[in-house]
Amino acid sequence: MIEVPGWFGTALDGSTRQALLHFRDSWLKDLVGATIVLLIGISFEGPEVVHEVRSVFCGTRSGRPRWMIVMASIGWLLVVAGVGAELVLEQFVHQAEGQVQSFDDIQLSATERQAAIADARAADASNQARNALGRAVDASDRAAAATLEAESEAKKRIRIEQQLAWRTLTPEQENKLSRSVPVEFRSTKLQVENIALDAEGQDYATNIARCLAKAGWSVVGMPTPVLSSNVPEGIVIQIKDPTSETGGKPAGFLQRTLAEAGITAAAERVDNLGPDVVVLFVGIKPRPPQK
Repeated sequence: MIEVPGWFGTALDGSTRQALLHFRDSWLKDLVGATIVLLIGISFEGPEVVHEVRSVFCGTRSGRPRWMIVMASIGWLLVVAGVGAELVLEQFVHQAEGQVQSFDDIQLSATERQAAIADARAADASNQARNALGRAVDASDRAAAATLEAESEAKKRIRIEQQLAWRTLTPEQENKLSRSVPVEFRSTKLQVENIALDAEGQDYATNIARCLAKAGWSVVGMPTPVLSSNVPEGIVIQIKDPTSETGGKPAGFLQRTLAEAGITAAAERVDNLGPDVVVLFVGIKPRPPQK
């Protein structure tokens, strides 16, 4: 099917209506002409009417001149022709006006149909826009949910990596642990221990022992693996008497030194240790807090 451009249909409709109006106007002109003929016929009968009226009012009765009779006859013929032409032409004018009105009704119906189609298309476009907006919102929600899930997985992965990563000392921590220990604490035996078969704890304990030995502590073990049924987490400082000059005070100084380096160390009393012995026990890596 060949699609006709909209401008062509509009031009064709305008031309058709103009032709119908021209057709109606031509019949109207003929009707006006017939009316003029009728008026001329009536005017031709005027002298005869004037003559008859004068005869009635003046009481004289005289014959009509020949020219008056001829003129009245012509006027009568013109009146008959004009009236007949008007009757015929009025029918043609009526038909022409009916055609113009029918064409206007068709145009109005077509315009109304086009308006209805345009309204339906607008409603459909509005529905499609709402559906597209709904799909966009759903996609945005899914994207947000996927982002949250990805962030959650990334946090879980980071926690796992942090849990699996070995404990290390930063350069700043090494500097703080390597500071010179007071002379009165250098005779105290600092025994560094870790849980046997714990490679991560042994590496961490070795680094701490190296820094403390550099600071002047009398480190014993460097470190010493220990088999124990009790598996502590983090670092524990073990001493026999917290109040003794040879054990308690050096242990307190060591605990403060570790705290300044950002390393938490708990204190524990162990009765079977010597009075001048401090044990730095490196346990397993602390588990992250449950969330």
